[in-house]
Amino acid sequence: MKSIFNTRQGNKRAAIGLSVLLIIMVLFKITLIILSRNYIYLITADFCRHILNPAINVLILLLLIMLELILIPKVWLIVLTTIVGILALLLISSFGLIDRIDSKYFYFNSPDNSNTLIVEENTWLLAGWSDFYIKDNMFFVRKINAKILTDNGYRPFTNKDYILTWINNNTVELTYGFGGNGTVEKEIIRLP
Repeated sequence: MKSIFNTRQGNKRAAIGLSVLLIIMVLFKITLIILSRNYIYLITADFCRHILNPAINVLILLLLIMLELILIPKVWLIVLTTIVGILALLLISSFGLIDRIDSKYFYFNSPDNSNTLIVEENTWLLAGWSDFYIKDNMFFVRKINAKILTDNGYRPFTNKDYILTWINNNTVELTYGFGGNGTVEKEIIRLP
């Protein structure tokens, strides 16, 4: 039985199919970029957009490599463009991924379950911080205008060194450990 790729017609069909998939992935990536400029993010398995973006980049690269294999007859050109593509993608994907590789997420529902506050806890070197998001629906979360900082990379949510009190369904009072040395900070977080 002959492979579909051994014929001109098969190559043409495969190239068209891969091109369509590539266009869909690029459009999906552009959509995610546009949404993120408005601080809206797609919920993924622990809502980690820092993993989703590099995964999409790798998928786009694999589709490009498969297209190269079909369309470019010279092996050395395929190898060269593949190496350059991989290096470019690794460089692009590493920005924002290294400092967020150990992000931890915590979810808090309002008393009437109308809002879900999501805390993204991060550390890097001697800095610690948490960004806050609200769950818009089952697919998207939106960053809100609230952030806390901690000292020495301290993680108050991971260390259960916080008290989160819902004042009402749209307002949270957060008391948290600033650095594990007994210092306590207080923040009022207003959800939109």
